[in-house]
Amino acid sequence: MSQAKVDEYKKSKSNRKKEVKRKKIKKFVAKVGSILILLVLVGWAGHSIYVGYQNKKPTETVEVKYDKFNDYLNTLVE
Repeated sequence: MSQAKVDEYKKSKSNRKKEVKRKKIKKFVAKVGSILILLVLVGWAGHSIYVGYQNKKPTETVEVKYDKFNDYLNTLVE
């Protein structure tokens, strides 16, 4: 082997631990990022489904008659 190849091999061998560590960190960050994106998408889909379900539910209307209450308040004022 030529001296240039030997020097290149020694240089790559000395930096191998740093490169492996850097690759592991990049892989970890990619996994965490992917999981976060997946959680956001699943949460958004679940929220959309829930809102759609709530909008389709029939709503009850309630009438409140305040006649007796108003009569009572009027008796207090008098």
